[in-house]
Amino acid sequence: MHPRFFAPVVALALLVAGCRKSSAPGYERLRAQLLREAFDALNGRAPDRAQILLGRLEDLSPDQPFWRLASAHEEERGRLTELNRLVETGRFEEASAYVRSQTTETGASGALARATGLPEALQALRVYVNAPAPTTSRTARNALQSLESHSAVLTVSPTFVRWQQAEMSKYVAMRDSEQTERVTRLLSTYDQAVVTGMDTEAALKQFRKEAPEHPIVSFGEQVRKGRWSDLVKAAQQPGDGRAAIEILACQHWPNLPQRVSSWAGRATAPYRTTAGALVHALVRAERGDLAPTRGVLTELGEELQLADRYTSYFLEVGVLPRGQFTASCWRAPCPSVTDILNRIVQVREHSQAKGK
Repeated sequence: MHPRFFAPVVALALLVAGCRKSSAPGYERLRAQLLREAFDALNGRAPDRAQILLGRLEDLSPDQPFWRLASAHEEERGRLTELNRLVETGRFEEASAYVRSQTTETGASGALARATGLPEALQALRVYVNAPAPTTSRTARNALQSLESHSAVLTVSPTFVRWQQAEMSKYVAMRDSEQTERVTRLLSTYDQAVVTGMDTEAALKQFRKEAPEHPIVSFGEQVRKGRWSDLVKAAQQPGDGRAAIEILACQHWPNLPQRVSSWAGRATAPYRTTAGALVHALVRAERGDLAPTRGVLTELGEELQLADRYTSYFLEVGVLPRGQFTASCWRAPCPSVTDILNRIVQVREHSQAKGK
């Protein structure tokens, strides 16, 4: 080639080569650039741009499943982000509709599919938390039951499980406290019915209705069948066994088996019931031991109107036989139990003095 043509040809070749090199980046360089931009989009919470970039990466490497999986993951994350936004703003109905549309219309699966029922569960939980604190165990139980239909979703959270256990413990404590108060009230009613001679059947019927598991119910059935044998042993166990046997012994006194009568005579304070103190005093008086029972009966007589059968029995059995009433007339037209007992002691001391 002639020298004067060589220089222009070389220059043209260099120009063409330079233009071809700067026209587009190489494959590896382009992929690295797209990957960097996709990472920045993901890190900057730009899901739409991240999806576009991941799609381009998938086009560059169609045989690599990573980009397809990453794109699907980012798409699901976008759905969950939208769901969280609706839930956080309290738009539970919209959140439910969104989950249904994404799972049925677009066929979304994975975490979003597992979130089916979550908005409804969170709505029920919000209603529970915002409701006034329950004042009875029944309302507490009903409130907890309102969450049971959502347990499959809510119990996925360990935090919810711990919270639910704490709420259940509060309910159990409230229920047990109410049961204790109920039994105390029922025992008091039954106790006073026995001591004052009122309707004991009505009191027992109420016991069967409100506290059917209480020992006094099962003990009462055994007594009606004449089975007193195990009751004294049961009365020595923890719980309300002693209160039950005290009331039943007083109710069925003086028709008591020897073992029960002996137990009542040996029983010491503190008594669980008024009937327990009374039957102890009567059994001791039956044996002629008036002195230690005088104070007990006096105190009971001041607090309660004793049934006539107890007062009459105390007067007649071994203490004041008919025909020995030698003291002066009563000053009060209707003497109280205290007056009667004081008079009994007076007559007994007078009789003992004459015997000497």
